[in-house]
Amino acid sequence: QDLLGDMQLSYILFLHLHCLSSLEHWRDLISMISLVSFRCAQQYPGLYAGVLKVLFYQLASMEQDFFEDVEYSGDNFLFPAIRRLCSTCAKLKDESIQSPLQSLQLALKARFPAVLCDESAQGTDMSKSGAEAMDWGESE
Repeated sequence: QDLLGDMQLSYILFLHLHCLSSLEHWRDLISMISLVSFRCAQQYPGLYAGVLKVLFYQLASMEQDFFEDVEYSGDNFLFPAIRRLCSTCAKLKDESIQSPLQSLQLALKARFPAVLCDESAQGTDMSKSGAEAMDWGESE
C-alpha cells in the first residue's frame, strides 16, 4: 500500500505542481516495478493489480501529447516499462490481475495510438484482445 501511495503522490506532485523530481521518482518507481522477476509478481498479485489500476487512472489524466515532449518523457520511458510490466502480469493466472491488465491495455490503445503504433512496427500486435494483447513482448 505504501508503494502505491508513493506512486500516486509523486504523480500528483508532478502533474499539479510541475515538480520534475517527482516525475523522475514516479518514472523510477514504475521502472523498478517493471523489472521484477515473474516469481516476485506471483508472490504479490495484489500489489501488481493495484499498480495496473493506478496506472490506468494516471494515464487517463495525462495529456495525450505528454510523450512528444522529450524533455519530460526521456524518450518515452514509460511505454517500455509498461510493456515489461504487462508481459509479466499476463503470465500470471490470477483473476485479480487479468481485469485491470485488460483495462490498461485497452486504455493505452485508445489514448496513445501513435506511441503504440511505433511499438506495433516492432512486432507488437495491438489488434488482439484479452491476454494475447497483453503479451507485448520482452524484446527491449
